[in-house]
Amino acid sequence: MDNRDYPEHRLHRSHRIVFVKTSAAIAYEELTRPRPTLDEVPPSPAALTTAWLTAALCSSTPGARAEGFTVGPKNDGTSARRTLR
Repeated sequence: MDNRDYPEHRLHRSHRIVFVKTSAAIAYEELTRPRPTLDEVPPSPAALTTAWLTAALCSSTPGARAEGFTVGPKNDGTSARRTLR
């Protein structure tokens, strides 16, 4: 028995087109805009270090460095955020 025997299992042509376009857009984004690795971005505020902050914030200013920081309270919305001081 195959799906052709059950018309309700068929995707409408317009749904197939949307599916193909969406799949292509996702594949394109994955190839052209890869997500940062954990080596590049700390996975959580608790994993931040002064060395990483110095590399991320001070690379264009010779001699500048992050000497310390404190992580502020949670500010959850559409994403989890923390302030740094």
